Amino acid sequence: MKITEAKSAYYKQYQKFSFAAADVAKQKEEAEKNARLHPEKADDFNKQAATLEISLEALNKQKEEYMDHHEKICEMECAYANMIASQQQSEAMEESAAEELKILETARRIMK
Repeated sequence: MKITEAKSAYYKQYQKFSFAAADVAKQKEEAEKNARLHPEKADDFNKQAATLEISLEALNKQKEEYMDHHEKICEMECAYANMIASQQQSEAMEESAAEELKILETARRIMK
């Protein structure tokens, strides 16, 4: 799997958990609202809200794990890009040094 593919896959999972967490948060708010509006069924709605809170915490934990993986992959991508840039600079310096050597050799021959 390429870095860009992995980055995309982890970000999609992060988005999936973000949307799911938003849905669960809405459901939890609705349960809390219903508990206030219907005091006779408040226990049921409070239990539902508590269950949804646990689900929300689990979703947020998963979401953060995927974001951590995504960030690590981004760091790897940056390190790889820096490595390529360093190699290119090294190759350019080698070519430059070879040209300077030719110039110095030519100058040495002329000075004889």
